[in-house]
This record gives sequence, C-alpha cells and structure tokens, in this order.
Amino acid sequence: MRWNREQSGEMEVPAERRLSEPLKRRFVLCLRDVIFMGIYAKSSTAMTFSLSTLQGLAYLEPHLILPGALQRIYPALQGLVEVHRTTSSLRAMQVLSRVITRTKGLPLSYDNSPWSFFAWYRCQ
Repeated sequence: MRWNREQSGEMEVPAERRLSEPLKRRFVLCLRDVIFMGIYAKSSTAMTFSLSTLQGLAYLEPHLILPGALQRIYPALQGLVEVHRTTSSLRAMQVLSRVITRTKGLPLSYDNSPWSFFAWYRCQ
C-alpha cells in the first residue's frame, strides 16, 4: 500500500503530495458505507471486490471499520434464512480476522453476547 511505503520511507513523495492522517481517515469514511453494502451483494464479483476493499480499509483504520463490520456481520450469522448473507459474513470474518487479532484495544471476549462488544466500544 502507498500509505505503508510512504511511512517507511521506501517511497519518496513531495511533501505537498504525501498522504496525511486526516486524508486517510476521510478516504476510509468515504468508502465505508458503500463497502458495507457491497459485501452483501448477490453478485459474487461485487462481493469479492467489496471484501478485498474491506480488508484494505481495515488495515488503514481498524477502529473505523471493525465496529461497523461486526455490527453487520453478527446479525447475518445469527439469522440463517438468507444463505448468501451468511456466506458473505463468513468471508468477511475471514478477511478481517488478521486485523482483528492485531488491533490493540479490542475486547478479547464478548461475555457470551455479541452485543457486549458494542457496549464496550461506545464506552471507549
């Protein structure tokens, strides 16, 4: 990713063209809602592209992506009526699993309730 290469010094970019924290945050926020809808697209191509983008956005700003993603994934996993939503949710958990395990500040348990994560997140 360009962000990583700029931060490590591997990529030389003029100061006025460098990516900044506010720009990165704005970029993630612009795409977030579209991607959350796209992961449940009935088109497998759209779903695959959305999941790939979801993973990239989660690497850039995990605290902006993970709560909203989990908030959509848990209900889809609990209701087994719509099979494509269950499949999409499992694939979303797969692409987010590495980011979830590497993100500091996320709770390790959910107190036997998937909603306790959201209560924890609101308190942060």
